Amino acid sequence: MAIENVVYSATVDGAVADLRDGPPGRDPHPRLRALHEWYDALEAADQRMVAEVVRDAAHAAVFRFLCVLDGVVAIDDPPHEQLRVLAVGADGREIAVNGDASSDDLHDKFNARVHPPSDVWPPNGSTL
Repeated sequence: MAIENVVYSATVDGAVADLRDGPPGRDPHPRLRALHEWYDALEAADQRMVAEVVRDAAHAAVFRFLCVLDGVVAIDDPPHEQLRVLAVGADGREIAVNGDASSDDLHDKFNARVHPPSDVWPPNGSTL
């Protein structure tokens, strides 16, 4: 699932990298510098816990958005509109990405691949 790599993993990796390495750019916002300095002062075990919070937050945001696309969470007042996402192939053929009763919902597919609360804990056999 491309969303796992392009959205979820890239978000987690980017956020943790900004905390660890400092924000990019010549004149980053003071808030971003303060977050980096705070993170840099943490013990290694605490830094790993922050990374886990980032993973959980990214998972929750992507999961909830996919729930909206799947129509299991409403974003409007009744009667609810139905969101349709179509992928258009190189040949112009349209393929429904969501709302197809014959396939799993996007949020279920995502959760089957990425579900931090069910990951082995602690990660990599480390002690926290």
